[in-house]
Amino acid sequence: MPLREAMRTLEHLVDLGWIRYIGVSNFSVEELEIARSFLSKYDVVVNQMKYSLMDRRIERDVLPYCSREEITVMAYSPLERGILARNYVLRDIGKKYGRSACQVALNWIILHKNVMAIPKSEKISRLKEFADSMNWKLSYEDFEFLNRYFK
Repeated sequence: MPLREAMRTLEHLVDLGWIRYIGVSNFSVEELEIARSFLSKYDVVVNQMKYSLMDRRIERDVLPYCSREEITVMAYSPLERGILARNYVLRDIGKKYGRSACQVALNWIILHKNVMAIPKSEKISRLKEFADSMNWKLSYEDFEFLNRYFK
């Protein structure tokens, strides 16, 4: 479906009350600008992107653009399919806070990068662990260390 038609259809679905908001996935800045140009009543409110400590490509352009334009970035695969859960650097930092490596990685994304993260798990215990990523905050020094380490 052409993008113009897709965006107009999404606006119509908002008008019908079938959806509340318009979101896109993996749109570059250029694609976001084109998509938004086809909207007349509503705007894109979320761009779902791959983002983690290990994959920070969106920091170059998409993340600053979305921040400036007040478009939420929703990070999928923020734990890199479990790779970050086993990272010794994240584990060591987590020990200082009584937290897991996953919680450190999610805290970095959610509280320091202001990005919504959607880690996947089918286990309730893991979901609770993920939720506990937000009721504390990495120190500035640890945040900066992670920025440098995971360049």
